[in-house]
Amino acid sequence: MENLFYKYFILILASIQGTLGLVELLFPPKIYKLWKKLISSRYFFIYGFLLICIGFPLTLYKGELSGILFYIGLFIVLTGPFVIIYPDKLKNSFYEAEIEIKQMSLYKLICFEAFMRIGFSLILFFSYYKTYFIHPG
Repeated sequence: MENLFYKYFILILASIQGTLGLVELLFPPKIYKLWKKLISSRYFFIYGFLLICIGFPLTLYKGELSGILFYIGLFIVLTGPFVIIYPDKLKNSFYEAEIEIKQMSLYKLICFEAFMRIGFSLILFFSYYKTYFIHPG
């Protein structure tokens, strides 16, 4: 019997990440302002909890490409506590980068992150397809 939680978790996460990646590619200036607003919020630490909640199921996934998804999930999970414990350090790093890096380079960083999200999304979609359509359990 297939695990419906993972089936829909992988599909929904892939869809969200792919959509976010495309939006980041299309509107880098607006996304940069959104990131700036998110990081300056006093509730930024909640983002760390969200990272843990999203990454942890990836470390337990047993479908196709589970090895790759384990390491991606592990990275996401380990990033969460850093955001929770050191939100001010991240805010300061963000503001220092804003001062030191040209605006166009910041947009290039956002586009790089967008490609990372899209790549992650493609890995998730491929895993979903191979696990639930090619080798259904």
